[in-house]
Amino acid sequence: MKAFQLRYEISPTHTVDPGLLKKNSGKLLLDIEGKLEIWVDEQCFFVEKSFPLLEFAVDLSRWRGRIEKTLENFHYYSMEHDYSEGPIISFLYTGSGSWELASIWQEFEYSGPLALPVVLDEVDLFIAKFDQDLLRRYGIRVSNFYTLFN
Repeated sequence: MKAFQLRYEISPTHTVDPGLLKKNSGKLLLDIEGKLEIWVDEQCFFVEKSFPLLEFAVDLSRWRGRIEKTLENFHYYSMEHDYSEGPIISFLYTGSGSWELASIWQEFEYSGPLALPVVLDEVDLFIAKFDQDLLRRYGIRVSNFYTLFN
């Protein structure tokens, strides 16, 4: 098993309004949901069974595009979440190419660090697999929703 993994499963019984799919409606960001797990060192660090997977994938993908130019932290907040509680998931740069993983819903304290290539490889894999699942299941792509974020 890899030191860091993002695992997901789109809810198999959840249906999406075809009209929303035709319009690439922003409502889909929250409607396409499922289980998300984050594993580090063979332990489940984070698990949520009803997680807005599309919203997370779009935010993560946009961060991935920026990280090549600047080492900025990743903080994921959902539209459904109270901002004052803090980010649901964060990748925090600690210097020297090392990153920490944090979540307000984490299962345990992870002392890390994670190397940037490890994080980016897994983020790339997650986005590619999720994008293919979206295309096969709904006929949409993660990139269709980039303009909905500031």
